[in-house]
Amino acid sequence: MSELTNKPELKVNREGREEGREGRESREGREDREGREFKKPYKPRRPDGEVRNFQHVKILDCNQSVSRVIYECWHCKQGLLCEVDVSSQQLVEVECPSCGKTAIRLMANKALSTIAIPSPWGK
Repeated sequence: MSELTNKPELKVNREGREEGREGRESREGREDREGREFKKPYKPRRPDGEVRNFQHVKILDCNQSVSRVIYECWHCKQGLLCEVDVSSQQLVEVECPSCGKTAIRLMANKALSTIAIPSPWGK
Protein backbone atom coordinates (compact mmCIF):
# COMPACT_ATOMS: atom_id res chain seq x y z
CA MET A 1 0.00 0.00 0.00
CA SER A 2 1.13 3.47 -0.75
CA GLU A 3 1.57 5.55 2.38
CA LEU A 4 0.00 8.69 0.87
CA THR A 5 -3.06 7.34 -0.92
CA ASN A 6 -3.99 4.11 0.96
CA LYS A 7 -4.42 2.38 -2.42
CA PRO A 8 -2.69 -0.82 -3.46
CA GLU A 9 0.53 -0.19 -5.31
CA LEU A 10 0.67 -1.18 -8.95
CA LYS A 11 3.88 -2.41 -10.50
CA VAL A 12 4.78 -2.00 -14.14
CA ASN A 13 6.46 -5.01 -15.73
CA ARG A 14 8.96 -4.97 -18.59
CA GLU A 15 6.23 -4.89 -21.24
CA GLY A 16 4.72 -1.76 -19.67
CA ARG A 17 1.66 -3.54 -18.25
CA GLU A 18 0.44 -2.89 -14.76
CA GLU A 19 0.50 -5.79 -12.35
CA GLY A 20 -1.51 -6.13 -9.19
CA ARG A 21 -5.05 -5.50 -10.46
CA GLU A 22 -5.83 -8.97 -11.75
CA GLY A 23 -6.20 -10.52 -8.34
CA ARG A 24 -4.21 -12.77 -6.15
CA GLU A 25 -3.48 -16.46 -6.18
CA SER A 26 -4.75 -18.72 -3.43
CA ARG A 27 -4.34 -22.41 -2.83
CA GLU A 28 -7.75 -23.29 -4.24
CA GLY A 29 -7.80 -20.91 -7.20
CA ARG A 30 -7.73 -17.18 -7.95
CA GLU A 31 -9.62 -14.22 -6.61
CA ASP A 32 -10.77 -11.41 -8.85
CA ARG A 33 -10.83 -7.72 -7.92
CA GLU A 34 -14.01 -8.03 -5.85
CA GLY A 35 -12.64 -10.96 -3.86
CA ARG A 36 -14.81 -13.59 -5.55
CA GLU A 37 -12.95 -16.83 -5.90
CA PHE A 38 -12.98 -18.92 -9.04
CA LYS A 39 -11.23 -22.20 -9.58
CA LYS A 40 -8.83 -23.11 -12.35
CA PRO A 41 -9.81 -26.20 -14.32
CA TYR A 42 -7.88 -29.35 -13.45
CA LYS A 43 -5.13 -30.02 -15.95
CA PRO A 44 -3.14 -33.21 -15.40
CA ARG A 45 0.58 -32.81 -15.91
CA ARG A 46 2.49 -35.26 -18.05
CA PRO A 47 6.23 -35.65 -17.77
CA ASP A 48 8.12 -34.65 -20.89
CA GLY A 49 8.94 -37.60 -23.10
CA GLU A 50 6.12 -39.76 -21.74
CA VAL A 51 5.08 -42.35 -24.32
CA ARG A 52 1.38 -42.90 -24.79
CA ASN A 53 0.32 -46.42 -25.71
CA PHE A 54 -2.25 -46.83 -28.46
CA GLN A 55 -3.42 -49.58 -30.77
CA HIS A 56 -4.26 -49.37 -34.46
CA VAL A 57 -7.58 -51.05 -35.28
CA LYS A 58 -9.69 -51.23 -38.45
CA ILE A 59 -13.06 -53.03 -38.49
CA LEU A 60 -14.38 -54.38 -41.81
CA ASP A 61 -17.80 -55.89 -42.60
CA CYS A 62 -19.26 -54.52 -39.38
CA ASN A 63 -22.86 -55.02 -40.64
CA GLN A 64 -22.33 -58.76 -41.28
CA SER A 65 -22.64 -61.59 -38.75
CA VAL A 66 -18.91 -62.31 -39.24
CA SER A 67 -16.67 -59.24 -39.13
CA ARG A 68 -13.02 -58.88 -40.01
CA VAL A 69 -10.74 -56.88 -37.74
CA ILE A 70 -7.26 -55.71 -38.77
CA TYR A 71 -5.17 -54.58 -35.82
CA GLU A 72 -1.74 -54.59 -34.22
CA CYS A 73 -0.91 -56.72 -31.20
CA TRP A 74 -0.85 -54.58 -28.06
CA HIS A 75 2.48 -56.10 -26.99
CA CYS A 76 4.60 -56.93 -30.05
CA LYS A 77 2.91 -54.65 -32.67
CA GLN A 78 2.54 -57.58 -35.09
CA GLY A 79 -0.17 -57.00 -37.70
CA LEU A 80 -3.12 -59.38 -37.29
CA LEU A 81 -6.28 -60.21 -39.25
CA CYS A 82 -9.05 -61.72 -37.17
CA GLU A 83 -12.50 -62.98 -38.15
CA VAL A 84 -15.02 -62.73 -35.32
CA ASP A 85 -18.61 -63.87 -34.88
CA VAL A 86 -20.60 -60.85 -33.69
CA SER A 87 -24.03 -62.50 -33.42
CA SER A 88 -23.93 -61.93 -29.64
CA GLN A 89 -21.63 -59.80 -27.54
CA GLN A 90 -19.33 -60.83 -24.75
CA LEU A 91 -15.75 -59.93 -23.93
CA VAL A 92 -13.34 -62.02 -26.01
CA GLU A 93 -9.57 -61.87 -25.48
CA VAL A 94 -7.78 -62.73 -28.73
CA GLU A 95 -4.32 -64.27 -28.35
CA CYS A 96 -1.45 -63.15 -30.59
CA PRO A 97 0.06 -66.07 -32.57
CA SER A 98 3.49 -64.37 -32.48
CA CYS A 99 4.02 -63.56 -28.79
CA GLY A 100 1.24 -65.64 -27.15
CA LYS A 101 -0.14 -62.74 -25.10
CA THR A 102 -3.57 -61.13 -25.32
CA ALA A 103 -3.39 -59.03 -28.48
CA ILE A 104 -6.79 -57.32 -28.21
CA ARG A 105 -10.08 -57.48 -26.33
CA LEU A 106 -13.20 -57.43 -28.47
CA MET A 107 -16.94 -57.46 -27.83
CA ALA A 108 -17.96 -60.50 -29.92
CA ASN A 109 -19.27 -64.05 -29.53
CA LYS A 110 -15.98 -65.74 -30.46
CA ALA A 111 -12.86 -65.32 -32.57
CA LEU A 112 -13.08 -67.67 -35.57
CA SER A 113 -9.54 -67.23 -36.90
CA THR A 114 -6.46 -65.09 -36.34
CA ILE A 115 -3.77 -64.69 -39.01
CA ALA A 116 -0.45 -62.86 -38.67
CA ILE A 117 0.06 -60.30 -41.46
CA PRO A 118 2.56 -57.49 -42.06
CA SER A 119 1.39 -54.47 -40.09
CA PRO A 120 -0.38 -51.99 -42.40
CA TRP A 121 0.79 -49.19 -40.09
CA GLY A 122 4.50 -50.08 -40.20
CA LYS A 123 6.84 -49.82 -37.24
